[in-house]
Amino acid sequence: PFYVEIQRMVVELSEYFVRDHSTVYDLGCSTGTTLELLSNSHAGKKDVQFFGFDLSKFMVREARKKVNRSNVRFFQKNISRVDFTPPADFVTSLFTMQFLTMAERRSLFTRINQGLIEGGGLLITEKVSAEHSCFEEIWTELYWDFKRRQGFTPEQVIEKANSIRGVLKPLSTNENIELLKQTGYSRIEVFFKWYNWAGFLAVKNNA
Repeated sequence: PFYVEIQRMVVELSEYFVRDHSTVYDLGCSTGTTLELLSNSHAGKKDVQFFGFDLSKFMVREARKKVNRSNVRFFQKNISRVDFTPPADFVTSLFTMQFLTMAERRSLFTRINQGLIEGGGLLITEKVSAEHSCFEEIWTELYWDFKRRQGFTPEQVIEKANSIRGVLKPLSTNENIELLKQTGYSRIEVFFKWYNWAGFLAVKNNA
């Protein structure tokens, strides 16, 4: 939901973190859309480096086809093993963390924090679970309504839901915020929320 709008928001928010000589990492880069937009937006800045990582060989191949800039590089790699060298000014991860276990997320958030410069930003978007169980069914049904408006049949909606059972591990909005706090981020804000989808911006502050 609101995929194009979220990408626009990512680019807008990046303006507060990406400067000359900055480094940007996209974890779970898919076909490179986010880094394409970011590299275009910051084309006027000096020596900005963009690194994208994805576990899928196909996605990385498609990303390399899509983005033809010398300062944008894509790698097939497990995001849990990314070495944040040089240090990051801005890290994005769109709809990727939700597939990691709590332990994997905790470890990765900590490693990202250690790899961020002071004042650097981590931006994630996630499918989230409801804070109260009474809302879970409401959010799910409204999301299914959205998918049907996009042309999916009821059978396709159910098939998709079944395919991610046990794979998708969403946290609630508050659980995401608490996990970010526990892993070293003191400044956290929800910048997007639509039913059971949310975006978070966390800033590293060593003071």
